[in-house]
Amino acid sequence: MTAVSTAISQGWAWKERDASIASVLDEVGSSWTDAVTFPSEIHVELLKAGRIPDPFKGSNEHEVQWIGEREWLYHTKFGVPEAERSWKSAELVFEGLDTLCDVYLNGKKVLHADNMFRTWSVSLSRDDLRDQDNLLLLHFTSAKKLAKELEAQYGRVRAGSTNLGDPISSGAELEPFRAVHREDEVVHGDEGVLAARTVGRSLGLALDSV
Repeated sequence: MTAVSTAISQGWAWKERDASIASVLDEVGSSWTDAVTFPSEIHVELLKAGRIPDPFKGSNEHEVQWIGEREWLYHTKFGVPEAERSWKSAELVFEGLDTLCDVYLNGKKVLHADNMFRTWSVSLSRDDLRDQDNLLLLHFTSAKKLAKELEAQYGRVRAGSTNLGDPISSGAELEPFRAVHREDEVVHGDEGVLAARTVGRSLGLALDSV
């Protein structure tokens, strides 16, 4: 049987996690902003929405450091008609989630990712999916906060010229689903180098079935 790969690239929206809401699943009905690009990156989304200054201009990068300390959500809905669910096996394949990300499918947590440099896959049964309105929710938490907690527990570790808890620079891009690619830790723009941490990057996401 021929393998089929279906990209899940439409209908994405994002929002900052609301700490006053107990469960991230309860945030689905709140106010979201449509993603203007996909693959998406939260700095780009905030910039396009007029919520942050251009971090590549002047010293604006210092004004956006808070982004890496917050939690961010992305969600979309997709359909898989019953006639297309005649597979022997199927997986959700994530080719890069940067970095700490909990993944929920139809209200069930199906994955905790903690490594950008690998592909994550989730095995699915026919009953895991619906004809339409399958809800996929990505919850990115702050890697900086975790690093600071580990730093307090184990002490500061030198990584080249960078302290893991307070790096000089860290990746600020969230790249496409389905194509694994990792840029250098610093992002180069028209006016120089940006040193800003993003909470999450999402590389290719697809439903692969056989």
